[in-house]
Amino acid sequence: MRTLGRLVSCLAAGMLLAGFARQDRGGGMKPKDTSCDLSGAAKGAWCDECNAAAEKADVDKEGNHKCGKKPREAVLCVKKYYSPKCHPEHVLKAGEKCCGNKGEERLSKARVVVKCTDCQEIGDKEAAHKEGCKSKKVVKTCTLSGNPPHCRTQ
Repeated sequence: MRTLGRLVSCLAAGMLLAGFARQDRGGGMKPKDTSCDLSGAAKGAWCDECNAAAEKADVDKEGNHKCGKKPREAVLCVKKYYSPKCHPEHVLKAGEKCCGNKGEERLSKARVVVKCTDCQEIGDKEAAHKEGCKSKKVVKTCTLSGNPPHCRTQ
């Protein structure tokens, strides 16, 4: 009887472990590409100190009113989105409502950069790769790529 109990215990443990050790055979769905399409790219002012786009109203001859530094010209990815007053962190589509309120039109600006697909280093015109970076393949993207509204939808 003891041997039968041990055998059943061992079989149960083996089946349990076999479930955890499943092998992925690559037949699943591939993740969607949600990277930014850079459709709204335009030149604008970028403040490296604030790490944000500098609005014309915030900049004079002295520099940026927020930090005092002079912004530089950069290529920005500009996306229009709608945000409700009740939940300003939400991104709505045009005409969509939240809590019965239409969203206000807003602009999201991000710096366009080149990014290494292997080591993830970024730069304005070229990426300074980390030691040991093998591919050195770069793609043009924006710093908010993949985050609404800087992502591709369905």
